[in-house]
Amino acid sequence: MVLVEYSSMYTKICEFQESLNQGLEYKSKVRLNLILTSSMLFAPSDYLLRELLQNSAQIPFTISTFRLTEIELSLYEKYTHDALSQTAKARLSNLHRLEQYRVMSYYKSPIDIVRLEEFKAPICFVTCNINEAVEISRLALPQNDTHILLDRFEKDSSNQNMDTFTAKFDKGIKSVSDIYDAAQLRLWTNEVEDAPNAVPDVFEINGSNYVATKDFSPLRDSGGEGDLFRITFDGGKVIKIIRYPSETKMMKIKYFLSDDAKKLPMAAFCPLPQALVYTLNGAEIGYTMEYIHGTRLDRYVARMADDSRTKLVDVLMLFLRITLAVRAVHLSDCVIGDLCVYNFMVEKSGYVKIVDCDSFQIMDYPNDGVHYEAMSYIDGHEGLYLSCEVDYHLLRSMLDELILYFNTKIQERYNAILNSYNEKVNDICGLIFAFYYHLLSLGEI
Repeated sequence: MVLVEYSSMYTKICEFQESLNQGLEYKSKVRLNLILTSSMLFAPSDYLLRELLQNSAQIPFTISTFRLTEIELSLYEKYTHDALSQTAKARLSNLHRLEQYRVMSYYKSPIDIVRLEEFKAPICFVTCNINEAVEISRLALPQNDTHILLDRFEKDSSNQNMDTFTAKFDKGIKSVSDIYDAAQLRLWTNEVEDAPNAVPDVFEINGSNYVATKDFSPLRDSGGEGDLFRITFDGGKVIKIIRYPSETKMMKIKYFLSDDAKKLPMAAFCPLPQALVYTLNGAEIGYTMEYIHGTRLDRYVARMADDSRTKLVDVLMLFLRITLAVRAVHLSDCVIGDLCVYNFMVEKSGYVKIVDCDSFQIMDYPNDGVHYEAMSYIDGHEGLYLSCEVDYHLLRSMLDELILYFNTKIQERYNAILNSYNEKVNDICGLIFAFYYHLLSLGEI
């Protein structure tokens, strides 16, 4: 990915604040409500937090964040993935330093803002996630007094070299309607070849040739998109041969190969592509990735259910880890789409991995594979991109099916917990909220 040099976002926000008060008398001037969304606090760079700390004495607006973000940061800080844990620790430290400049802090997500009536001044959300921007644009907030500052990576249409991405920093203060209208134009344009790709007899990785029948063995959990093989000379890697190698899919794989992708929150939960696989005539047919030493989610849960020692806290901890993994994908500006038990693996440690990231919706590239239940959540328009809300419904459906593996007592207590947090449990953040606070009340976190 080619990065551009950022100029001051803080300056831009200050200029916008001044424009709101232009021509007003001193007593009539308002303080802009600057709300940092969750994705902003997980961004690859902490430049805005640094600017806010450097200019804290002159802050002309109210800074607000979501309290759940601090909970998430504290949970992600415990993971062994260095990039994620170090980022979480640094952001948590900055948030604590900003505490004296924040007069409002919300528990969950932008949806909470709808229930607040104390806003007397314009609201400006700062996000680096198009999905968050779209969710904000759908809220029942005053259109003229709600603005979105979008800092995001996107495909550069002027770039003729389709093997690279350009980071675009959009500092324009957008109205809510601008964001929502733009979202409706994101069409599903994925193209596929007529015939599926066949596994070649000889293939090439990193300049070396390998023989299929000798150098790798098939795995039993290959999906509809491709065939999985474990590399026999390197047991820590897997090859995925893609049956329908569209340009869209290969572009996403190349993005995940970049150094920038390794810094995303999802890198701790998804085995990202490590190298491209070619036929001998140079055609791109797949990629290598980490081999997950674990068990597919449905099989893991079945074993838990058969173990008489399994308690409710064990189930809630697993579900919290699943939800945190999905949340990390969303914080990376991706949507899973094909969210089901077949794409989740549980390691021996109990931590969760999500596979098949090449089918995710990422930035301006659509999903390659979509779970059939997702169609009922996209307003009947298959051409529209999926939203995080779709993943939430699929996740709830998956968890509700998994809880049926367990005895009646665990099922009843699980349902009682979600009912007790009824107002909070209507998106991914709400699930984290419910699982976290119940485990906290039991002293398990």
